[in-house]
Amino acid sequence: MYACLQLPHPRLQAIWRDRPGDRYQPVAVLDDEADGTNRRDRGKARVCECSPEAAEFGIHPGMTASQARARCGDLLLRERAPAAEGRLREELLAGAERFTADFEETGPGLVTLDMAGIAGVERRPQEIGTALVGELEERGCVARAGLGANPDLARVAVRSLAWRRDAAEVEVVIRGEEARLDPLPLEVLDPGPDHRELFSLWGVETVADLKRLRRADLVERLGKDSAELWDLAMGRTRRLLRLVRPAPRFEAEASLEWAIEAVEPLLFTIRRLLETIVARLSGHYLVAGEIALRLDLVNGRKHRRRFRLPEPGADVDLLASLLHTHLADFRAEAAIEGVHLEVVPARAGRHQFDLFAAGVRDPNQLAETVARLEALLGPDRVGTPHVPATHRPGAVRMERFSPGGEPDVRIREVGQEALSLGGLPLRRLRPRLAVSVRCGNRVSYFGDRAKDRERPLEIDSGPLRGRIEEVAGPWRLSGDWWEKKLRWCREEWDARLGAGVLCRLVREGGDWYVEGVYG
Repeated sequence: MYACLQLPHPRLQAIWRDRPGDRYQPVAVLDDEADGTNRRDRGKARVCECSPEAAEFGIHPGMTASQARARCGDLLLRERAPAAEGRLREELLAGAERFTADFEETGPGLVTLDMAGIAGVERRPQEIGTALVGELEERGCVARAGLGANPDLARVAVRSLAWRRDAAEVEVVIRGEEARLDPLPLEVLDPGPDHRELFSLWGVETVADLKRLRRADLVERLGKDSAELWDLAMGRTRRLLRLVRPAPRFEAEASLEWAIEAVEPLLFTIRRLLETIVARLSGHYLVAGEIALRLDLVNGRKHRRRFRLPEPGADVDLLASLLHTHLADFRAEAAIEGVHLEVVPARAGRHQFDLFAAGVRDPNQLAETVARLEALLGPDRVGTPHVPATHRPGAVRMERFSPGGEPDVRIREVGQEALSLGGLPLRRLRPRLAVSVRCGNRVSYFGDRAKDRERPLEIDSGPLRGRIEEVAGPWRLSGDWWEKKLRWCREEWDARLGAGVLCRLVREGGDWYVEGVYG
């Protein structure tokens, strides 16, 4: 015996939990993401669900919001609530788990349970179905239940409740009682749109009409899908459930009787927890991919840190050394009274290198070295350079170093482009040198005759102090004008000093800098 638990209108129920006043109002739920629309084009969004009060006005899923509002002026348009839908799904799965561990999440708001382990289900199926519905009603959900000899028959039984005139919440179709479904419309079998249209042309409107057709004739004319639909009407389908199995959690914690104030006993406790978790991982043929550490302090605060392993592994020594590197420089504001470790499992990595290529000999040791460098220099000064999406000269972003990461192609392209242009290379100063520049002599430049500017005449400060013999510019650059904090505007000048030094001067916001020296 199988049972099907259904939450009618799951998207609406999720909204009703947060908006109880919408319960008995004409409401339509819009699915903007499915249509690629946004809030500005709300009238073009499609209706994905509607309440029974809205259906009385002829509103149905697939309509646009404008069409639905034209049929009912008092219609309430609501957007989907993914967070509330997730909570409703958890309630449904938790309710099913109260009865059996063998159940399948068949669809949105629909689960199928294998009731083989429930005592007395064959003798009192109606009572069992009522208990299933009552369990979800206690959790604040509106539910229906259908019981049948196979999973598909149970799903048809729960769908048939939508066509019953009474307010029944449980339908039971046991073996030999499939004829109870004959008067129901063909929609209860959920045929595809092509079959629905074709059966309507043939005059096949009920389940009994479909049963009168020969299975071989259906296969010959409509294909294999029609045969499965006929078997469903006859109650002859057989399939296995795709059981829901919660993912195992690999975590361990230790509540200490005496608070820890030194690193050595803390590392001893952490290593003991790691050995327990690694033993559980090996039992599932998994390795550690990420470690989450939480330290409970005496003053009530908690210290949290996540460590991503460069290469998944299950070596306790390597995992302990990774945490030791972090705790060596860690200073807690209070003594530690509890330790919690959680490991995110992963599959053991496999690498296929080229014939003459070699990978990193020990990725974990390399990651430990990088972690020590970050502790000495700062995390923003260790990593891999990447070119951000901007035209600002010299803009480079440091990202976390990854041994298997690909180099930024744009950095190589920029370097090749600079070499192909020829001329003197520019050696940039990091950081650039702030100077004081005296300007004068209003002159005109090619391409900028309408606005004459003062040219720089002399650098008054810094190691490059001196008179400017020749100057070319300015070249004005700007970008990111749409961002208040990131916008930039600058003028560049190429200047030759008296000692024959060629440099690049930059003015930003009234301040002058020497950005680099040529040669």
